[in-house]
Amino acid sequence: MNVDGKEFLLTPNVKEYKYEEEANNDCYSWYHILKDHTNHSRGKSLKLPAPKGMTKFWKYWQISTADFLAETNTFDIILFNNKNAGSQLIQAYSMSDFDHVGMVVRFAADPDEIYILEATNATGVRLVKFSDIIPYLGQYYDKVCVRHLGFERSDE
Repeated sequence: MNVDGKEFLLTPNVKEYKYEEEANNDCYSWYHILKDHTNHSRGKSLKLPAPKGMTKFWKYWQISTADFLAETNTFDIILFNNKNAGSQLIQAYSMSDFDHVGMVVRFAADPDEIYILEATNATGVRLVKFSDIIPYLGQYYDKVCVRHLGFERSDE
């Protein structure tokens, strides 16, 4: 954000937004309110980048990878939206935004990692670390969603 008298510019990504005001005081007030809000936002503290290639990303609820790992439990369902032609064919035929699904598995021996139990035509049924999937987010996978299962969980 740049402030200059009666106007300031916001440049969050590529597009530039110009705010103009009749009185200098109003412009400075808005500038400081927006700056304070931005500096104290959760996105600023987590340094979350805007997703590449996703139009109107602000319409979708997003969490950081750290929060995702902290909030995901065994038996939660992970839904994947892939970019390739085969995946788009599956999405069209099934009339779904998603073409692949996996189930979360957590192990007490490795509490900082989640695993995805999935089946693919290339490898069959397998267990893969989510940390191995992270490099493909935003490149191969357009969208990854989690569906939490609502039931009482116990350590038994």
